[in-house]
Amino acid sequence: MTAGHSAAAARYDPIAFPLAAGILVLLTRAAVGWTTGRWLAVHLSPTARRVLVVGIAAVIALEIRQQLHSDLLMQTGTPAP
Repeated sequence: MTAGHSAAAARYDPIAFPLAAGILVLLTRAAVGWTTGRWLAVHLSPTARRVLVVGIAAVIALEIRQQLHSDLLMQTGTPAP
């Protein structure tokens, strides 16, 4: 992803971009919290908790998918665009 091959990064690891966005959000939250002394607290409704559980299940399914396609990770060289 950092080498500029975004299509290949998405093919190898589809969760890379949402994960990078989440990390940026958490780092921003931490920076604001440390500088202001005020922290953002999130309270989840029961519906939001269900969505979170479904999201976690989707990440587990993605991990299984990646293991089934491990041959992509075993390739050497830069993939064709």
